[in-house]
Amino acid sequence: PRLSQADNASTADIIGTNKTRGSQVGGKSKKKTQFKKDNSRNIIVVSALLAALAFTSVVLLILSPAPLSPEVSANLFAVDSSDSFETVFDTRVAFQPVHWKSIYIHQSKTDSGDAALLARPTGFLPDHFVLGNGAGLTDGQVQVGQRWARQTTATNVDLDQCISICLIGDFDKSTPTALQLQRLQELVQVLQGRCNIAGIDVHLETDTHTASALGRCFPSAVFRKQLLR
Repeated sequence: PRLSQADNASTADIIGTNKTRGSQVGGKSKKKTQFKKDNSRNIIVVSALLAALAFTSVVLLILSPAPLSPEVSANLFAVDSSDSFETVFDTRVAFQPVHWKSIYIHQSKTDSGDAALLARPTGFLPDHFVLGNGAGLTDGQVQVGQRWARQTTATNVDLDQCISICLIGDFDKSTPTALQLQRLQELVQVLQGRCNIAGIDVHLETDTHTASALGRCFPSAVFRKQLLR
């Protein structure tokens, strides 16, 4: 049967409407697909960033030094250049002046450092006292370790009942700082006086290129003249 013009027009309208709806549906589908793609990219980027942060944290954790044991940090305090050395006798275990018979002084053989550095890798400071040179520890500052606080023997000297003092620095390359020497003199004289230690029992090892000695640049002769007899 033949369609009238009105019928043809109506049919065209229906077809046009269907095409429009089809285009709208297609457009929405494309938008959804694009949204999914963008969302996936965002997830990938965020995941990559999180992975990078996690990796960095692991690397930093591996490279960071082991924390000091409570035995080092809890019993370590500093005597600044303005303080009296009498405070070092306020020890955790009662100070025992008759126990100490000699004093041993040596270098760290490092350009910088402090008690924490010397305590690696065991976590225990072998010395009783550490004197800073301004690099890693304030110039002239004295750190007092747990062995002195507990009145126990140092582990880096063969002499029994010996007080061990470490100066931060490499004195095969340079001399101690003026303040470092002054504070060392004050500390040693106080220890000599309180423990009745003679000058001859203050040991200054002059061997070179070893941390067990004081190095060739340490003014041993001048320092000895300042000791108590």
